[in-house]
Amino acid sequence: MADPATRPHPRIRAAESLAVAVPLVVVVFASTYLAMAGVDAANVSQPLDHVGSVYVTVTVPATVGFGDVVAQTRPARIVVTVQMLADLVLIGLTARLLVGAARYRVAQHHGASQQPPGARPP
Repeated sequence: MADPATRPHPRIRAAESLAVAVPLVVVVFASTYLAMAGVDAANVSQPLDHVGSVYVTVTVPATVGFGDVVAQTRPARIVVTVQMLADLVLIGLTARLLVGAARYRVAQHHGASQQPPGARPP
């Protein structure tokens, strides 16, 4: 498989990857919280349905942590911690993609301004 950096349009591929990864992380963790609440109600501070499990999944990376649903057992706290770490990785990748896109545009702009009038961009 070719190196992602040498494939055509690597930034578009990176954006596509993030567009798949973010919803996937939400679905995986929401499903995990829902399953954990179903296995042992003591895992979380209140019963969770599908909406509640998505709510918990979204409040963790948003760092709002309202406190209305709390991981109460060791396994539940481990899952929340793993989600926090995964979210940090996704945030870092998103930032890297945005900074890379901005640098690319700046480089394109500076390269175009240094060409003689009427010259075609490379």
